[in-house]
Amino acid sequence: MGRKLRWFGWSVLTAIVLVVSSFGLQGFDRLLAQTPAATPAPSPTQEAPVNAVPIAPLPGSRVEPPSPSPSASPLPTAVPVTIPSGKGSPSPTASPTPLPIPTAPPVAIPSAPALPVAGEYKDPTGRFRVAKLQDYQFSSLGDSFLAEAIDGRLSYTVLAQSLAQLNLPPVVSIDQLVTVAKTAFQRGEGFQVTNQQPLLNGVLLDWTGSLTIGGQTQPVSGSIVAKQVSTNVLLLLIAATDAGKNDVPGALTALNDSLQGL
Repeated sequence: MGRKLRWFGWSVLTAIVLVVSSFGLQGFDRLLAQTPAATPAPSPTQEAPVNAVPIAPLPGSRVEPPSPSPSASPLPTAVPVTIPSGKGSPSPTASPTPLPIPTAPPVAIPSAPALPVAGEYKDPTGRFRVAKLQDYQFSSLGDSFLAEAIDGRLSYTVLAQSLAQLNLPPVVSIDQLVTVAKTAFQRGEGFQVTNQQPLLNGVLLDWTGSLTIGGQTQPVSGSIVAKQVSTNVLLLLIAATDAGKNDVPGALTALNDSLQGL
């Protein structure tokens, strides 16, 4: 049973990460809907001035000189009108100032007891480092790693992409981080974000999904932390089976703060 759970847990995250790998950099390059360049409005066509064509007078006709303009009559002097005292004219009502739309303030990761750690993983290409959860097995997966519990109930990985690959500005907004995360994993089977919350150093997304093995669909769930570290966007993905979903908050507490640039 433990071997089956371990294989199932490995399959959960492998399936999701392989989706990202197959998505490729071209997909990441297109993850943000680029705002089309504004087409300049065509300038109105200027019509060439039409010169008046002089018409010669008919033979024998006499050109009458222009009659002088009549002198303007002086306008009558305005008589001042006294407004009777009493209630003054009501002042125009000031337009109400629209209230700002409240936004959720950034928060820290919920303070669940952290799972025990044993050392840290350093990315061979120098992009990031993250804690190693105790008794988790690490293996290479693409240009990153896969960490999995021995019984397969919970797994995690980190994906890194440069701002240049993502076509992002030097300072990434929360909305852009959310778009990066959703685009990276949206091809996962049944992937759906159930909640998102700005963090002090990024954004947290809770997600659910499913995995079909041998014709049987199993529910999976977890969390994603997206953050900008220097010139990279880092995505921490935690995936769990039903047996391991209660360990997700503790894994999140242990891993989020340790996820840093090198």
